[in-house]
Amino acid sequence: MITGDDEGAAHNAAKNTKIDNYLSRALPEYKFKYIEEQKQLGHKVIMIGDVR
Repeated sequence: MITGDDEGAAHNAAKNTKIDNYLSRALPEYKFKYIEEQKQLGHKVIMIGDVR
């Protein structure tokens, strides 16, 4: 999970959803880059969040 939220919010969300790995305080540019890299590696990626 990658989120722009602070560490506490990210930790709680990950714990409640049983996600083992997460990154907090990520900027939108980093999220985009990470998603593109994962897609190129053949991974399925979903995004849930705000739309601007």
